[in-house]
Amino acid sequence: MFADVALKYKKKNKMLFSRDSQCLQTLVALIQLQNHRVLVMWALDCAKQTLETFETKYPDEKRPRICLTLCESWAKGEIKMPIAKRAILDSHAVAKELNDRAYESMCHAIGHAGTTVHVETHALGLPIYELTAFVFKYGIDNFQKPVTDKINYYYDRLLYWQDNTDDLDINWAEFLSNEKRLNKEKLLNEKRKWLNEWRSEAAFAFKGWDFSHLDGRWESESLPWDYRTIVRSVLKQTDQLLDMGTGGGEFLLTLGHPYVLTTATEAYAPNVDYCLRHLAPRGIQIVQTYEDDKLPFEDSHFDIIINRHESFDAAEVCRVLKTGGYFITQQVGGENNRDLSQRLIEAYVPSFPQHTLSNNSTMLQDAGFHILQSDEVFTPIRFFDVGALVYFAKIITWEFPDFSVDDAFEKLCQCQREIEAKGYIQGTEHRFVIVAQKL
Repeated sequence: MFADVALKYKKKNKMLFSRDSQCLQTLVALIQLQNHRVLVMWALDCAKQTLETFETKYPDEKRPRICLTLCESWAKGEIKMPIAKRAILDSHAVAKELNDRAYESMCHAIGHAGTTVHVETHALGLPIYELTAFVFKYGIDNFQKPVTDKINYYYDRLLYWQDNTDDLDINWAEFLSNEKRLNKEKLLNEKRKWLNEWRSEAAFAFKGWDFSHLDGRWESESLPWDYRTIVRSVLKQTDQLLDMGTGGGEFLLTLGHPYVLTTATEAYAPNVDYCLRHLAPRGIQIVQTYEDDKLPFEDSHFDIIINRHESFDAAEVCRVLKTGGYFITQQVGGENNRDLSQRLIEAYVPSFPQHTLSNNSTMLQDAGFHILQSDEVFTPIRFFDVGALVYFAKIITWEFPDFSVDDAFEKLCQCQREIEAKGYIQGTEHRFVIVAQKL
């Protein structure tokens, strides 16, 4: 019954349960029978127990409690959506600040319980994340009984609210009182609202390589390797280090390498400007480059070259690297997000279909490298609201060429309906990693 959970735990996934989890199917079937008000009462009620557990360890962190309080007021029509939405995002934000996987998941569970007021599909987010928290809390060998007991608790509470919700003396918000289908005028108004929201997302400023604007709004599975660990395993404090395509230097700074021995290249002008203002004053050499086959460095200059999601010329990398030096690259493969791109871009054709582990390994070997380590994976990426997908598509222009909200609006509306139906829209990421040594 928990085979999928064990597999996801082994892969180090952030979410260990899903709508398809065998252990949740009876609960899912009951949830699908309920009206919106019942699910709101059920989710907010169950989340109070989650909150109580959270506050036993973090009594001074009030954002999850504020989230539940304001979402209950939202359900009663006492406040408007933007106020509740901010509180929900704040609850998700707490998770990012903790280094505690069980309690991070509890924050997400509370956030999804609150979002149930907006759309019923988030009701399952409560058990999905809280049960994930149970696995992290009790351990992979001891979670089965507490998780089973909790699922039974969810089921019993849902039966209770199924029988008692409509007997409550509550002045529901209008959107919870009206269970009729949207008329065409209301649907048109909804689409206008979506259009404005999505245009705002497309116009939101992006700096460096910072995706914090999407916190709590998207999710991808962990890779089976840790790029930072791989780099640190060979990087010595005396090495001359080159970071190709540093973006805003976010990853580079986490290495803690001596700044005077560190060089970074970047092509994108706004990122170069950012690096000159934030990295150069530390002593890091910033070099703007445009051509992969013309790196402005002497032969055999670097001990180690790292490259995270940046193009490269194998022969040129070999030229500027010392004999015995390491080239470590993690790449976004040519099939990355192809399924999402085809949904939004008419007649989409991948720009680099030959960008695979096999082809890149061959190029490096031909250039004079020995491959020490390599791996390639295809993993799911999920977006929990269309605005998040829009923001992403506007940034990743090579995967979503000429994307605009107006041109893709009807396709985005289809994505919206899919999210309302199952809580997310899913694509497929393609990643590979290579550790090569110059012979």
